[in-house]
Amino acid sequence: MWPGQDSKLLPLLVAARLVFLPLFMLCNVSPRTYLPVLLAHDAWYICIMILFAVSNGYLASLCMCFAPK
Repeated sequence: MWPGQDSKLLPLLVAARLVFLPLFMLCNVSPRTYLPVLLAHDAWYICIMILFAVSNGYLASLCMCFAPK
């Protein structure tokens, strides 16, 4: 499994998921005036959500697999 159990990359990848927060805030999800909408098309939101979900599932399962060892 990538990254391995003793890899320093796993915590970095988990922390890198924080990048998704500003991306979601810049999508056109609901009408608002306090933030600009840079990703206006719904396809951007869907792609970001798919990447967020896949990374969550993969990294969470790695953490659960490595925890008992």
